[in-house]
Formats: sequence, structure tokens, C-alpha cells
Amino acid sequence: MKRILIFIPIAILFCSCNKATVEDNTAAEDSEKAVGAVRDSVADGVALRLQPRHFTLAQLKDKASLTMENNSKEAIITGDNYHIERLHEGRWEMLEAFRELAFNSIGYMIPAGAAKEFEIGFLADKQRYTPGRYRVIKHYMKDADLTPKASQDVYFEFTVTP
Repeated sequence: MKRILIFIPIAILFCSCNKATVEDNTAAEDSEKAVGAVRDSVADGVALRLQPRHFTLAQLKDKASLTMENNSKEAIITGDNYHIERLHEGRWEMLEAFRELAFNSIGYMIPAGAAKEFEIGFLADKQRYTPGRYRVIKHYMKDADLTPKASQDVYFEFTVTP
């Protein structure tokens, strides 16, 4: 019970610190991107998988299945929060519709070796999508270390076509 009471204020703080993330790409990543390589992150054994990987503009009106897999050696905690970024001129930029988006402050514990499925929306009614490369990003924390500084991001790239 004490653990839950400690986690709730930390989860609220963690979810309220949802800032725009912009990542610089190195020359090697740029050359891989130029030939169409897709680079997803796996942070400490935690990965995301979005079904499907390629969307048409019309499909963005529907929800999609996002699975977070915990292949690490310890439990992780995540929430409902996520955001989407677009690759623009070699930099990842958060989509405007996700900048002020709020989520319920809830924590899901995903044990080592398990996975959790989330249903996500693209906010196509609030965001104008164009064909290109996008990625969905989720935050998580290790269960053993509940400080907000321990939060990590994991992402999954997808494409949008006309």
C-alpha cells in the first residue's frame, strides 16, 4: 500500500513533465535513413511494436494497437501517455496535437518477460498528417527506481503514405 501511495504523486509529476523531444541525428543515422532503414529503440530490453507499421492517411482516423514488451530482468511501470513525432529536415519534432494533450495518471506494471497492449489514436481530427516518417514514443520507469529522473523513452517508427 505504501508503494502505491508513493507511486501516485510520482506518476502525476512524471506525466505532467511531458515535454517536446527533439533528437539530433548523426551522419551515420542520416545515411541509413536516406536508404530507407528503420531504426527503433530498445532501451534496457524494453521495446515497442505498432500494428501495422505502414499507414495510409485514411487509416489514421482509426485506432492502432501499440504493444510495449518488457524483455528486461526487472518490472517496469508505464502509463497511458504517449506522443507522436515526425521526421522533418533530419530532426524529430513532436506533432502539435500532442503538445498539450493530457492523459489519466495511471501506472501499469509490466513484469519482466511480459507485454502490455495499448490502444492509441493519431488525433487525425486535430492534426494534419502528410506522407512521411513518424514515430510513437512512450515513457517508462524501472519498478526498482521510482525517481522521475529514471524515466526512459522507447519509440517505434512508422510511415504514412497517401
